[in-house]
Parts: sequence; structure tokens; C-alpha cells
Amino acid sequence: MTWLIEIPSSNTFDSLILEFNELLDYPLLNEIFSIKGENDSSIKGEFEIGIHEKSIRFGPNISWKPGEYCIQIESRLEDLGGNNLNRLFEKDLVDAKRLLTEETPFKVI
Repeated sequence: MTWLIEIPSSNTFDSLILEFNELLDYPLLNEIFSIKGENDSSIKGEFEIGIHEKSIRFGPNISWKPGEYCIQIESRLEDLGGNNLNRLFEKDLVDAKRLLTEETPFKVI
């Protein structure tokens, strides 16, 4: 997957936007993203799924402070073919008791 990330400016309530190069599973898009700040603290806000499930927008409850953040994406996110990072083409790649987590860091300046 190739995604584009639109990073917000500091001291704004601008949204963080992720654009996907394909349609993704709508129900999972509502569950698998979180944003972490310094000291692994959760950033509160709302996610909104874009048209045709090809993007997601995160609006924070407080303004972005300068610093490093991380987008956490659960590996169970699926494309429309049912493939994910745990099970590509229906082949289980990890123990069922353990889920991988993908993290994507970004910096607000």
C-alpha cells in the first residue's frame, strides 16, 4: 500500500489526512487507527472516513503542539480482497493470540 499523509501545522486544529491508493474495509476503518503523542499519550479527536473509503481524516480535540506524533494502525486493516498484514491471501502469518501493530511517525512543526 502507498499512502499520502497531509500533516497539519502546529497551533491549529487542522486535520491530519491519510489518503489511500485503494478502497479499504469500511467497518475496520472505524476501529483501527489511533494517534499517539509524546510519552505514548493518546491524542483525542474524531476520525472521519472519506469518500469511497479512500481516505481518513483526524480532527484533534485540542490544537496540535509542535513535536513528534505517531499514527498507530492495527494490522487487521483489510483491503477489499480480505488481505491484511496478519493474513495475506488467506495464509495466517502470526499467532492468533498476537496482533502486529504498524506505526507511522510524523512531526508537527
